[in-house]
Amino acid sequence: MCSKRMLKFVPVIIYSAISLAIFQGSFFLLFELGMDPATKKDEKTKRDTLAMIGLGIGETLGGIMNGKL
Repeated sequence: MCSKRMLKFVPVIIYSAISLAIFQGSFFLLFELGMDPATKKDEKTKRDTLAMIGLGIGETLGGIMNGKL
């Protein structure tokens, strides 16, 4: 199923996934704190998700580029 080498690497993958989820969850709140308080909640959510899409694309492209190096 999995090699011994891969089993040694699984904790790193799990840690990376958990830390990324915590980072993105807290980043969403920080975005909203930096916005104008008069902005509607729907508009804040829209801007937050658009920013997170950009970050996700950047992470994906960065991963691909690092994989090629």
